[in-house]
Amino acid sequence: MTTPNEFWKLLRESALVPNEQLSDLHSKYQKIAPAKTSAVDGDVDAVAKWLIKQKAITVYQARILLRGRKGPFNFGHYQVQDRIPGGPLKGWFQARHHKTGHPVILHFLAGDECQQPRFFGSIIQRVKAFAAMRNPHIWRIYDLVHEPSYRCVVLQDEIIRTPEIQSLTQRMDATARLNEVEACSIAWQAAQALQQLHQRGVVYGHLTPNSIWLDENDQVKLLPFFDQIHRSLKLPADEENQTLVLAADYMAPELQLPDANLKITTDIYSLGAILYFMLTGMQPFPGGSIADKMALHANEPIADLSAFGVSEPITQLINYMMAKQTATRYQSASEVADKLATVLPSKMQSPPQHSDLSQSSLEFEAAI
Repeated sequence: MTTPNEFWKLLRESALVPNEQLSDLHSKYQKIAPAKTSAVDGDVDAVAKWLIKQKAITVYQARILLRGRKGPFNFGHYQVQDRIPGGPLKGWFQARHHKTGHPVILHFLAGDECQQPRFFGSIIQRVKAFAAMRNPHIWRIYDLVHEPSYRCVVLQDEIIRTPEIQSLTQRMDATARLNEVEACSIAWQAAQALQQLHQRGVVYGHLTPNSIWLDENDQVKLLPFFDQIHRSLKLPADEENQTLVLAADYMAPELQLPDANLKITTDIYSLGAILYFMLTGMQPFPGGSIADKMALHANEPIADLSAFGVSEPITQLINYMMAKQTATRYQSASEVADKLATVLPSKMQSPPQHSDLSQSSLEFEAAI
């Protein structure tokens, strides 16, 4: 059990609080602490709670210190504030930029593949491409921090900006299925984001409902996962990769072929499968191994959507998006967006307002 004395020592070593401020905090606490409190066997939880109340440390930082660890909390220009406990971003960190206090998310890149020069080189290129975009439907990417002991992607903290934001997976967990207008609106926004990526020569790769995030008004943010493997499948080895097992529910059938390339049409297939999922509450070909799923993607027609009340034009749209042969699919995301727009009320097609122009944001972008 960490003692109060050890806690203050760990806090100093953590570099969470400047030494002068820490000394001042310690003196203040000594004045209000119960007279009988011992620095050895006193109430260390009371110390931590008082420091949290003073906004000197966060709950997460206190929890780590109480475990007898001094961090690390500081990574380059960023200080970790909290760890995301669950959902698609589980294990990612909320942090603040030291100079401006701007909130960001840090996604640390781990795993053997991320250490390979060729794969990491592709991550660098993808980060640069996403960081150059200012599309309201694409999650803002700021930077890639590359140090000898760690590598992490720096992203806008949409959770702070929009507390109600959730992934499409989480949204679908809470409802049986979406109505046609809701589902088509989400797919239409995602198609617009994909079109900008494609115009810059970037294919998203393995698009899934975890890639699509929604605010309280169902405005879409497309989130890239940079450490995911963006390539064709290598079976049976990839059966051990749980991320690819889940992605296979939405994966174009040609990706099971050796050396198949990720293309615009593979993104279109995946978006079609996600639209199917939103309208039915089910994956097109659920269950089984990757090989089982890919065989169904390649050979079986999708279920009759009229049983779910889906109109004939949208059924036809999905069939073209999910055509087995790439040449039969729509060849551009803008084509898909145009088709989806025909079923949406004009008021739903107004572009979202940019809200990332705060003074903090401007100072932060200038600092990096």
